[in-house]
Amino acid sequence: MEITLNELIDEYSFDDLRELLTECYEDKFTRHVKGYESMYEDLKNRSNHPLNDYDEHTGHTLNDCQIHITHVLDNEEELDYHHLCGKEGSTDWNLSFTPWGRWLQMSIHPETILNYSAKEIICHSLWEMTYYGYNEKDIQLQLAKLDNMDTLSTEELDELSAIVSIDELDDLEITEDERDYLKDLLKYEIESSSDE
Repeated sequence: MEITLNELIDEYSFDDLRELLTECYEDKFTRHVKGYESMYEDLKNRSNHPLNDYDEHTGHTLNDCQIHITHVLDNEEELDYHHLCGKEGSTDWNLSFTPWGRWLQMSIHPETILNYSAKEIICHSLWEMTYYGYNEKDIQLQLAKLDNMDTLSTEELDELSAIVSIDELDDLEITEDERDYLKDLLKYEIESSSDE
């Protein structure tokens, strides 16, 4: 039997998740508790949305996709994190820009159910869902900007650099000059924040 994210969320209040969110994502969570709480209440109050539609941004139908989480540990690279993606067969999809109603209807991959508790699945999903903002309007605005990268002004590119990591730039469909410009901005931002 498949379990959806919506079914997991129905089982827990935000307070049930607070401690685990702090443990898993202390930096981001403690700075944005109200954003997480507001978003979670929004999710709990949503009605079910059908999942049979095609996602034009990822090129797949989300009813074929399952939420899949894996623990990435690479001592050589000093990496230790949980990778969440949409798993469709052997293909992994970034779900950051997926509408929240679709997230709710996605089933959880069997490997994820075996390796993570229900609360952990919810917490990692919340982190991924809020990667670009705490409400869908802001997230969809960021997506629109990425879709129209060639028409962005320098000021808009500056703003975008505040929300996209250096590693994600190679996945964007932008010109080499725009990519180099964003990488320079991100490097400057990282260096500036480490000097504070």
